[in-house]
Amino acid sequence: MRYILALLIFGIISCSPKQKDNSNIANPAETPETTTTDPSSDWENVKVSELKEIGYYPAFLPSGNEIIFSTSNYQGLYLYNLKDQSKTELTTARGAGYNPQIKDESILYEVKSKTTSYESIDLNSKKSNVLADVEGGSLKAYASKASSGPVAVVASDLNSIDLYKNGKVIKSISPAGYKNIVNATVSPNGENILLEVSGKGGFIVDLDGKLTHNLGDLDKPSWINDNEILYAKIKDDGMKTTGGEIFIKNISTQKEYRISSEFKGILENPKSNSEGDQVIANTPDGKIILISKN
Repeated sequence: MRYILALLIFGIISCSPKQKDNSNIANPAETPETTTTDPSSDWENVKVSELKEIGYYPAFLPSGNEIIFSTSNYQGLYLYNLKDQSKTELTTARGAGYNPQIKDESILYEVKSKTTSYESIDLNSKKSNVLADVEGGSLKAYASKASSGPVAVVASDLNSIDLYKNGKVIKSISPAGYKNIVNATVSPNGENILLEVSGKGGFIVDLDGKLTHNLGDLDKPSWINDNEILYAKIKDDGMKTTGGEIFIKNISTQKEYRISSEFKGILENPKSNSEGDQVIANTPDGKIILISKN
């Protein structure tokens, strides 16, 4: 009787549906979403142009008709007019090409020597002035004086972010516990922060630092608009860059679009214009490439 009863109990247990083990399933926000590389209808036909100048880290000015760029080691800043193809030397200062900031009609930049100082140059007069009141060594924080919306500045420990408004810190956050934050940028609507974390890739967090999107392995991400991110995907062999393509990702659909397929070479350091219809980037040997919607 005990043997029969044991068999019956074993049969009931064996036939019962197994419970799914969810202990090892990550939070979806902590896992990169599935993306595709289907061509976007907006970028299906593009025009690729090579500028006649050699430079690195190109970026559009607000007008969209001019860009600034530097050298591979961040020495100097140059202004290039896309319409008449003219180049103007703004400064030869060491460090000037490292993350310069645009404030009104001026460009703010670092000057590296035995110590670090800061200057601005007026884009109309081309005259430079020394900036004596850059607190904490952050040009981005200084430039936030001209912004009514929040501006994200990576703290010196690289593990936290200070949010500035009108030149003053309004909030400090440690976004999702990430360390070694390379860059942080607030979305155009002021509701989210785009992060680049060294060795980990790109992430989006809200203004409280809560993770909302893991964008995966990418390089130099920036906002095109509230729903689209521009970035590069770089490959290297540990010594040099072996591959680099430019992508746009739609946050809502999680679709990823390669927009550099018409260019047969390596591209890095992408930036878009304010209209979101042109992207500028450079090759490892300093060719500046402009990609435009047709």
